[in-house]
Order: sequence, then C-alpha cells, then structure tokens
Amino acid sequence: MARAARLLLAWLVLWAGFWLSFFTMIAVLDPYSLDPGEPAAFARIFSLLGMASGIVWAVGAGFASGPGPGILRAALWGAVAAAAPVVLIGKPGQTVVLGPMGAAAGGTLAYLARAARKMPGGGTWGALLLQVSRGFGGEAARRPPGQGPGPAEAGPPDQNVP
Repeated sequence: MARAARLLLAWLVLWAGFWLSFFTMIAVLDPYSLDPGEPAAFARIFSLLGMASGIVWAVGAGFASGPGPGILRAALWGAVAAAAPVVLIGKPGQTVVLGPMGAAAGGTLAYLARAARKMPGGGTWGALLLQVSRGFGGEAARRPPGQGPGPAEAGPPDQNVP
C-alpha cells in the first residue's frame, strides 16, 4: 500500500505541475479567453481526473513493473492511466492529448527512480527521488538514502541514466 501511495503522490505532483503551467500559460498569453469561474472549474475537473489516473498508474506501474522501474513499461501504464478515466466518462477524443501526456509522466517517473538509485548522496532531491524509486519496489529501491548501489545490484551500466 505504501508503494502505491508513493507512486500516486509522485504522479499527482507531475500532473498538477503540468496543468498548472498549462493554465498559467493561457492566463498570461490570452487572459480574456477565460470566463469567470473557469479557473475553479478547471482545478476541480483536472484534480479529480489526476486522482483517478494516478490511482490507475500507481497500481499498474507499481505492481506490474517487477523489481525495477522499466521506463517503457511505466510509460505504457502512464498512457493507459491518463486515457482510461476520459474513456470511462465518454470523452474518448481526449485520449489524443492525455495518452501521450501520461506516457511522458510515467516514463519520467521511472527514469527519475532509476537515476535516484545511482546517486551516491543526492541531498534533498535525491531523497525525494528515492521515495519515487521505493514506490516501484525491488531490493535496489530499499537501500537507505546516501548509499550507492552495492556490487550485487550494480548490474550493467545504463548510459541513458546519470
């Protein structure tokens, strides 16, 4: 349950950051296109949508990814998770936008989880990323903060992850 909660929280942070920046861009570039009350409705709709897709992603990516966060698998679960709620409410056309956004979010979180495991210390950001990594499970994700991977879990070098 704690694994799914960590993944859900990480998803919600990315989801909120994306939509907040999107809404801010609209408010700055074309403020007259917003109707009164639209910001509150926007926040209510997308927070519920983010929660629903985050639950789907946390369960799918957390339990189906095995011992380590596979970037492609997490991206696939991200696309499914972002598209599923809009399909269920009868808006399948929205999957064109939300599916790729979910794939990017899922892949990003898996990439960050891998990067966190390879950080020797990392400070505050490393500790936060390690929490995301622990959400995926596996022995490598359970190491204490500040300890690099041991010889048994080092594995082959991954040139795409810092």
